[in-house]
Amino acid sequence: DFIYCSNVKDLFKTTDRGKSWVKLAETSNGFSSIAINPNNYDNIFVAVTNYDSEEKVFEFEGQFKKNITYNLPNVPVNCIIINKKNADIYIATDLGVFYLDKILKLWLPLGKNLPEVIISEIEINYGKNEIYAASFGRGAWKLKLGDCQIESPIISSLNGLDFCIGDTAYLQINNPGDVNYKWSNGETGNSIKATKSDIYYASAINNEACIAASNRIELKFNAIPEFYIYLKTRNPACVGDTVVLEALSSVENTKYYWSDGSRDSIIKITKPGKYFCKATLNDKCFAYSDTVDVIINPLPEKPILQREGAWLNAPKGFSYQWFYNNQIVDNNFGNSMYIEQPGIYKVQIVDNNFCYRYSEDFVIPFAKDTNQKYSFIINNSPSSDFIELVLWSNISDNMTLEIYSLDGKLLYNESIIAHKGIIYNRIALNQFSAGTYYIQMKSAYGIKQDKFVVIR
Repeated sequence: DFIYCSNVKDLFKTTDRGKSWVKLAETSNGFSSIAINPNNYDNIFVAVTNYDSEEKVFEFEGQFKKNITYNLPNVPVNCIIINKKNADIYIATDLGVFYLDKILKLWLPLGKNLPEVIISEIEINYGKNEIYAASFGRGAWKLKLGDCQIESPIISSLNGLDFCIGDTAYLQINNPGDVNYKWSNGETGNSIKATKSDIYYASAINNEACIAASNRIELKFNAIPEFYIYLKTRNPACVGDTVVLEALSSVENTKYYWSDGSRDSIIKITKPGKYFCKATLNDKCFAYSDTVDVIINPLPEKPILQREGAWLNAPKGFSYQWFYNNQIVDNNFGNSMYIEQPGIYKVQIVDNNFCYRYSEDFVIPFAKDTNQKYSFIINNSPSSDFIELVLWSNISDNMTLEIYSLDGKLLYNESIIAHKGIIYNRIALNQFSAGTYYIQMKSAYGIKQDKFVVIR
């Protein structure tokens, strides 16, 4: 009553001699062969002819579908049959004939000496207990199907199951016998070396073409992240500087372990020494960076400015940058600075390691009051729009009136012809912002100074 058929793309089933059909499955790859379990007509095995590594052989039982492709090579499966005596399953592929070890769930090559060529069809002669294979271009082949007495090999790894990429695992047969061994990676012999993650097993083949499969061992070769470290700041550095190193990897979830104990991708270094990083994805396999020798050079001694007349001198042997009232002085890079006017002077010295140091501020004050020939007073209200200067003189002389900001910048200049007696001079303050200012009177007889305040 059971009938199964396929139009290559679709698989159908009927249990009433074709009166009604049920669609079991469909594939874009193409069904090539159907085998019915002689002990259970509701159980079938279907081969697929394609180059999809995940779809080679399927088992159906009722509406239940199971993929039993397992370890088959990625070649088309052209035919599938079931031994009516013991329900063993055989398939013909483009690389020879395989049978299914149902306990280990492995497809094993059947027999030996059969060339790895396209096998289009296989059949069993139950009278002679032989299986026949029709090859493409290499004739027909047969193999005796007997009761095999062969010990299953037992394999083990000599150095563990968990490795890093680049390591080598050593696998061996623990109970070698007078048979040939073929491993799942295609190698032969009593032992092999493995370098890739996979499930490994071995098949024992004797002279009667009997085959027995070993236990399976899964080896894992863990990835090692590729990464680099970058210097984000200059090195060598100077005392007080921070050297920054950054570890970068294109692999997500990379963990970093620095030689100083840091765990971040970026470290900030203030002490000299040798620094390196190791990176991992699983705390098992590590990649190591190059070592960076961080050098921290000492600062030069703080320069002490010495005044000689109208010059300020810094210690020799460095590069220099001068400042006046905290502003850079252009075009003055020597160890001496000419004092042009009162104010605050300092210098930055830079040594051969590009480490620098500033001097203390050197203040050039306004000249002291040295005049006894005349004097003046200021009539000023801080909020007024002008100041009134009352000058008393017991001589006749040409004088200069100057007003300076606190940082020594000349803001106002006026010439005055003085005569004996009292002179009144008014100065508008609309040009001055709020603040404190110095006023200075100069003549051939000396200097008089005072200060005033402007409030806005």
